[in-house]
Amino acid sequence: MRKPVLNSWKMLNIKAGTQLFRKSDKKSICKTVSEETMELELQDGKEKIRKFGLVKAEQHMREKDGAPKKRCDGWDYWGIKDGDTWTSVYKIYAETDRDTLVERTK
Repeated sequence: MRKPVLNSWKMLNIKAGTQLFRKSDKKSICKTVSEETMELELQDGKEKIRKFGLVKAEQHMREKDGAPKKRCDGWDYWGIKDGDTWTSVYKIYAETDRDTLVERTK
């Protein structure tokens, strides 16, 4: 059986307010807004911008950096840091079994 579509941060056991980092970026400019959705808040200078999902947040940052990409997925662009260790959102999803993901949606 296939894994469910990722549609909330709680499926990955990620709490609201968790900082996300871009790969090889030492400074967080993004945080989760709600455990019930995939909404993110990007810090762009003094401006805070809300995006719904990893793809939209990645697209925004790539355009801002002048490196747009035709197809973004966000899975390997954003991750969580624990000390010096960066773990992609995709890896967290891939390592979480289907039953746990389903149970967390309830």
